[in-house]
Amino acid sequence: MISMKSGCINGIVPLVLLLVTLLLVSCEPSGFPTGNFWIVSIDVDPDYVYVNSEVTLTAFVENPDNEELVYDWRASGGTIYGSGNQVQWMTPPDPASYTIELWVRGESGEDYERKVIEVHE
Repeated sequence: MISMKSGCINGIVPLVLLLVTLLLVSCEPSGFPTGNFWIVSIDVDPDYVYVNSEVTLTAFVENPDNEELVYDWRASGGTIYGSGNQVQWMTPPDPASYTIELWVRGESGEDYERKVIEVHE
């Protein structure tokens, strides 16, 4: 005989797991803009990137409402200098693939983009 208490717990556990999963998934950047602007691309100059070199990263953002935007750049290696839609990236000393992440935020929402860059010796 199954008690009412164990039946209730068995029904709640899957529900709690589902809610936790939905919460975790919703915390990841979606890649879809939530505002009235969107990231078109991230440009890397030069095209061929070497270790211990300075690279220019430029974000091209479509912003039809001329909204004031804040750019948040991050790199999985090396150091990013500057702010705004164009920054400098000092590449790491080790050849590998590195990820550049960009969050653009404004009053109406945000957008997210990432680019993987191969750094060569």
